[in-house]
Amino acid sequence: MSLKLNKDNDYLLMNTAKRLGHRASAALKQLLDAEEGKHVILDLSVCNALAGIETLHDLQRESMDANQSFIILVGLEQMGQFDEDMAVVPSMTEAIDWIEMDDMQRQLMTD
Repeated sequence: MSLKLNKDNDYLLMNTAKRLGHRASAALKQLLDAEEGKHVILDLSVCNALAGIETLHDLQRESMDANQSFIILVGLEQMGQFDEDMAVVPSMTEAIDWIEMDDMQRQLMTD
């Protein structure tokens, strides 16, 4: 898997190649650990082969426990491959909105 990383003030945007395989989890986890404290948008919209979705679910859960958002951006045709409780959206605008809503919810919970 080849990941391209773009850093924004509010989040990390990770773009992948055409495939996301099982072996990608270690590389993705290592990258997330190196960028600890940042929200993440993982853009899988150009992927035509997805494997290791359960690993992505685990990474989302770990991010949530660390008060970070981990949003997965996919094409509409791929939405059905993910569990309902996963943060999966079909557009960049929705991914950014999700992060903002997560931040607001965290602030309300700490007040």
